[in-house]
Amino acid sequence: MTADWLETVPKCYICGNEHAILLMPVKDRWHGIEGDFSLYECKGCGLIYTNPRPKPEAISMYYPDSYRPHQPGANFNRQQSKTKKMTWLKNFFDSRSHFLPPIIPGGRLLEIGCSYGSFLEYARKLGWEVCGVDIAAEPINFGRQVLGLDIHHGTLESAKFPDKSFDVVTGWMVLEHLHDPVGTLKEIRRIIRPGGVVAFGIPNAASWEFKLFGPNWFALEIPRHLSHFTCHSVNELFTRTGFNLEKVYYQKNISNIPASLALLIEDRLGCGRVSGLLRNMARSSLFHRVSYPVAAVLSWLGMTGRMTVVGKPIPTNK
Repeated sequence: MTADWLETVPKCYICGNEHAILLMPVKDRWHGIEGDFSLYECKGCGLIYTNPRPKPEAISMYYPDSYRPHQPGANFNRQQSKTKKMTWLKNFFDSRSHFLPPIIPGGRLLEIGCSYGSFLEYARKLGWEVCGVDIAAEPINFGRQVLGLDIHHGTLESAKFPDKSFDVVTGWMVLEHLHDPVGTLKEIRRIIRPGGVVAFGIPNAASWEFKLFGPNWFALEIPRHLSHFTCHSVNELFTRTGFNLEKVYYQKNISNIPASLALLIEDRLGCGRVSGLLRNMARSSLFHRVSYPVAAVLSWLGMTGRMTVVGKPIPTNK
């Protein structure tokens, strides 16, 4: 990756403040793809952002074929197996990683970054009329051909949905990937109906995990994650784009911890059996269940490394 593929962020793209604090240098710890980056914290709204960052036309180079979120079959099968478990058990181990309001008769739901469509399929079974948007061709083909979902290949802006098209707009671990989150939220404001709901799952950059692991924090995912939000900065983003931040759910999930430990060990000693075991542990449903009591306590304290933020459009006088 050469400097020609990178761009410098001259100022905070949420609040416009030109003053930022250098936090630390960072690299791609997930795949080891070449590139030197840094994290800066805006002195205005507190947004932490990757700078420099890949240009929009170059960002695909950091999404290799092995990129796990773009593996449709395995992820979908795992989600399907969860839905077959007893309802009380599913509810007990609910990590609050997703959010859906009560079903609205004829309600329409849009998921941004829907990938292979597992969440859309789940929402459709609950009675929602669903639609998705994603830029990754392979998962989209799975969602269209296997699940029969309506998925637009491209960005939200390129979909050109009519005004006030949706009651709910969601994005699960996608907001931090966007080059222009302000523009995307403004587009959502245009297409969402009065009284609608927006919900995003995002890493929590104010968590103790980030403070402890620093550049080895698994949820940094440099440089695919361009923004690293806290409650304060996401509230600023919502306010400036016409939304009220209604609720923050700290997800009952601590899988970032073994994954970050794996990165820490690999940083010191290189890849090995222990780091491999930790990586597998982070993806294990058994680890999720065993660690759930600890995750629930940390969630109650607002200290987990992932959060779900829910907002509503600010009413206009029109």
